[in-house]
Formats: sequence, structure tokens, C-alpha cells
Amino acid sequence: MHSGDLAVMDDEGFCNIVGRVKDVQFFGIPNEKYGEEFCAWVVPKPGVAIEPEEVRDFCEGKITHYKVPRFVRIRDDLPMT
Repeated sequence: MHSGDLAVMDDEGFCNIVGRVKDVQFFGIPNEKYGEEFCAWVVPKPGVAIEPEEVRDFCEGKITHYKVPRFVRIRDDLPMT
């Protein structure tokens, strides 16, 4: 079963949830008018090709308009630090 949770197991066999496995990462980039705006890094599933505009189109109508990222970068993987 794949839940998307990231966990560590201790020596006694107990699991502690420490985060979520994600394939999208959002972060702020400088914007003169607003201070910051969203940029999204997206990792598509293996064998899937996706364009930045498709990500923005997907977000439209699902989240508030000002949260739709203007900048989208397609990546092979996400930095882990």
C-alpha cells in the first residue's frame, strides 16, 4: 500500500510519521510588487511528459487564482535538503 506518508521505524518496530512524499514543490521567488510569488517544481511520473502550461491549466478553478503559479519548472527530481 502506498499512502504518501514518509516514516521512520524505531528499534522496537514503531513507526513515526515525519512528512509526506511529494512530487510537487512550491517556493517563493522575489516579486517587486508583492514581495514574493509562487514557483512550482513538478516531477512527472516516469514516462509522462508534461508542460508548464498544463500544470497552470490544471490548477485553474481548483485553487484560488492568486495561488496558481506563474512560474513552473519541470524537473527529474527534487532537491532533498
